[in-house]
Amino acid sequence: MDLRFKKGSLLNPRNRPISDNPILVEVEKVKEKPEERLGCKARIFFKLDESANVYRIYKWEGAHTHKLHKAEHLLYLRSFGHVIEAQGQVVVINSKAGMSIRTSYEVMGKGVGGIENLGFRF
Repeated sequence: MDLRFKKGSLLNPRNRPISDNPILVEVEKVKEKPEERLGCKARIFFKLDESANVYRIYKWEGAHTHKLHKAEHLLYLRSFGHVIEAQGQVVVINSKAGMSIRTSYEVMGKGVGGIENLGFRF
């Protein structure tokens, strides 16, 4: 049986390390994730209903001791992205007039006092 090894592999018995001293590599952790545990007691418990073969909620503790989302991240949530019919029509009309979607978005933002006041993000 002919075993083939990658070039320089230490698994190959013909390759020998040059030095007997191991090389030590220090790794510096650059950025640590901040601790975000808040001791929230919100829980949901399920039990399997074997007769119907479905899970059912048997205990619900819904009171959170923290905000669920940061305000600056709300624009990225699927539930936040609501384009009302009038805004959609404005985009279609502007598109037919040769205006880009980005420009339409900025114009609509000026109409409501800033793009942060729109109900969606482009």
